[in-house]
Amino acid sequence: MGMLARLWGAEKRGSLENPNISLLEAFTDDASVSGRHVTKKTALSEPSVFAAVNAISSTLATLPLKVYRRSADGSRSEARDHPLWRVLNESASELMTAAAFREALMGHVLLGGNGYAYVVRNGAGRTVELLILRPDQVARQGSVYRVRVSGGSEVVPADSILHIAGLGENGVDGWSVVRFARESIGLSLSLQEYGSRFFSNDSRPSGVLTTPETLSLEAAQRLKAGWERAHSKLSQAHRVAVLEEGVKWQQTGATAEDSQFLESRHFQVAEVARWFNIPVSKLRDMDRATYSNVTQQSIEFVQDTLRPWLVRWEQAINARLLGRTEREAGLYVEHSVQALLRGDVQQRGEFYRQLYNVGAITPNEIRAREGLNKIAGGDRAFVGLNMVPLDQAATLPIRERSRLISASAEARQRSKR
Repeated sequence: MGMLARLWGAEKRGSLENPNISLLEAFTDDASVSGRHVTKKTALSEPSVFAAVNAISSTLATLPLKVYRRSADGSRSEARDHPLWRVLNESASELMTAAAFREALMGHVLLGGNGYAYVVRNGAGRTVELLILRPDQVARQGSVYRVRVSGGSEVVPADSILHIAGLGENGVDGWSVVRFARESIGLSLSLQEYGSRFFSNDSRPSGVLTTPETLSLEAAQRLKAGWERAHSKLSQAHRVAVLEEGVKWQQTGATAEDSQFLESRHFQVAEVARWFNIPVSKLRDMDRATYSNVTQQSIEFVQDTLRPWLVRWEQAINARLLGRTEREAGLYVEHSVQALLRGDVQQRGEFYRQLYNVGAITPNEIRAREGLNKIAGGDRAFVGLNMVPLDQAATLPIRERSRLISASAEARQRSKR
């Protein structure tokens, strides 16, 4: 039986010696003070948590993850002929695309602190497949990993496991954000349930039925049950009520807690954003959004939220999926985040112009970044002829200096057009 089938078969079976995720969570103290049980699955039912995990994992999964080969002169080129390029950018295994694999693994890391994948190599020792492992299937034991498979468990050496870990105390295993954020997420889930129950009664607070008559306990219970049956649900809102024998409905006012319900839910969005280190605009909280601060938060998302994860992925892949001889030959992987930092057309144009004017970039390099094909003669870099070293400027004749100043002014005017 292949490793993939054995790994997938382990998901359906569990025992006290070889537990699955459901059995583990049944014996885990995951209750918050609010009374809600917070697990990885229930945490995703909170909209802000799902939005945070989805934004980070889906963005990371769709970024180009390129395999480069660095030459002796320091230049680099894409190594598209290397098997790892296909694994990271096209198909991670026979059943999973590269994007789906990276998204799922990043989701494991964000929710549980650790993501694991089994590394399949060919006869030459090169990585040809990555099989995602559920976190509950893996336990690290010193320098090896014990992986639960169908029919038992196997000890797997560390170089056959791709392990992406979040923040942790030993530098190897990550902490679960959901476990640390249990109280915050539990409060959000409780507010969500409270809102559902609140609106199921037509968003109205409770009230009292009054009558000048003295009712027996049985009559009072019957009157209360009949009123709730006719008017308590949202589908029965605004129905006409007929009151007999002096019975009157008196609606009570909303409490301070009810009036602060929306503010509390809004605060919980920012609270979840803090746990996942993500701008609130990525959680679709646009209350204070403007064009400028959303643009800046998008840049912060790349620099502050994504970059630490991208570095962790790159270092883990370089260490586990590339052999020592491959690394010594100059092979390495790196994400391309240029598309996320492009900004608008005007900003990109000014950025390219500055690089082009100092000869740091060629027209074809600019076209490649914009997804355009090369043009003839576009591989040459250019610099302005009116620039001279500072120590030579004082020795130039006055006429030559005047000509250079005029040429520089004309060049600036042309660049503004």
